[in-house]
Amino acid sequence: MVSRTTSDIPVTPPLRVVTEPLGGGPLALALQAGPVDARWVVPRPRTVAAWHARAAAARARVPGDWLAPLGAALVPTDRLRRAAASGIVVTTGQQPGLFGGPLYTLYKALSALALADALEAALDLPVAPIFWAATDDGDLVEASSTGVAREGGLERFVVTPTGITLADAVLGPAITEAVQRFVVTVGSAPHQAIVGAVVDAYRPAATAGDAYVALLRVLLGPLGISVLDASHAAVRGAERPLLTTALDRAAGIAAALSARTAAIAAAGFVPQVADMPTLSLVFALEHGRRQRVPLSAARLAAAARGESPGGLAPNVLLRPIVESALMPTVAYVAGPAELAYFAQVGAVAEALDLAPPLAVPRWSGLVIEPRIAALLARRELAPDDFREPGAAERRAARAALPATVGESLAAMLEAVDRAMAAMRADAARLGVPVTALETTRAAIGRRAMRLERRFATALLRHETTLASDFATMAAALYPDGMRQERVLNGTAMVARHGRTLVDAVMAQVRPYARALIDADAAT
Repeated sequence: MVSRTTSDIPVTPPLRVVTEPLGGGPLALALQAGPVDARWVVPRPRTVAAWHARAAAARARVPGDWLAPLGAALVPTDRLRRAAASGIVVTTGQQPGLFGGPLYTLYKALSALALADALEAALDLPVAPIFWAATDDGDLVEASSTGVAREGGLERFVVTPTGITLADAVLGPAITEAVQRFVVTVGSAPHQAIVGAVVDAYRPAATAGDAYVALLRVLLGPLGISVLDASHAAVRGAERPLLTTALDRAAGIAAALSARTAAIAAAGFVPQVADMPTLSLVFALEHGRRQRVPLSAARLAAAARGESPGGLAPNVLLRPIVESALMPTVAYVAGPAELAYFAQVGAVAEALDLAPPLAVPRWSGLVIEPRIAALLARRELAPDDFREPGAAERRAARAALPATVGESLAAMLEAVDRAMAAMRADAARLGVPVTALETTRAAIGRRAMRLERRFATALLRHETTLASDFATMAAALYPDGMRQERVLNGTAMVARHGRTLVDAVMAQVRPYARALIDADAAT
């Protein structure tokens, strides 16, 4: 029997999480750097004292028993009850995504948790995180797909439910096969309770909204994050007075929003939400359709009287204001697109004579799983090598080509260069432009590079392990060349790594959240 020393045993790298810039379009980036125009957004408090003042204002703007009307729409934690009695809340949210949606949904929730923790410590005040599940959203297509990284590539899932909103869109029979594939793709994940929660929530008779809320409560509830169902009757009833006011003031809101949209465009930015000056910001759900109420006196009055059988719902610019009016929200944790549309939200709030809500950027990062870290080490690569789709694979394939191929291509180009040099004198004597020689040489060089790529591609077909390794790493790090957090399913990642993943992300998010509270202490 051959004994092995400790150094002989392969060491599996630990799961690693790396903080990345949040990114976004030009307007979102400008707002992250600092308010482009202080009139567009609420400036983030820069000191603990300023956060104290904002917390007091949040408490003063809602009734003392604000939780009672909403209680049926969420599962209150002890922390939320304490915050309802004498504190404030930090909110975030997302429309339902298939099987819980992409990783950034988890990042939003954990960013809200970390900010609530940091504020609670700094302000000596109960602070609770709430996740607003936008089940009243009507974009069924955007919520219908997700991806899971597996050995050899990316497994895609697409199930488009049918309905008006995600709250009533039934998943249907197609979900059964998708769930079965999800279970197989996640494999023998150590946290089978999470996989079981997916199986329990995503059934043919369930709606996309109900399944999403049920799953998120399993994922986020144990962390102390309450998940609110935006389409619940309790929320619909609580928000109706504000929606009615928005209908009554629709013309003024439209004028304020048009002015703000024009100001953003004049500053050289593209407004996140297109201005539609003939429509209000309130959706009416009626006759199997979900549409914004037109700025017609008769239509506005009818909607305000409750003549929409399916009720009313806020659009994306009105939703943060509704949320801030119903709860003592000190801040909303936002993604890049949301940060950009908050520049328009402020104008709507002012037209309603309400305090504009505050948006703070969520944390963003990259998860490097142990199996991926091991592959990177074996191939002597870094995650950034996969930002450009296929680039790392092509470089590795070229490096692995038989020496005869590289030597022959180099010899061929050297021969071409010698021939070109020999022709220069004759070209000059006969009046042939030098550019003709240079153009021909460049064309031959491009052909040679193309030929090398053909050899590399052929090599990958034969070297299946090489191809599989690179496809595995690309799918896990930058699937389809996109950021991991926007493509990969968060639930699958939690099923594989459980609390280890949550703790690794929180280790990055906590200092980020503390810096949001006290900018001076972070510098």
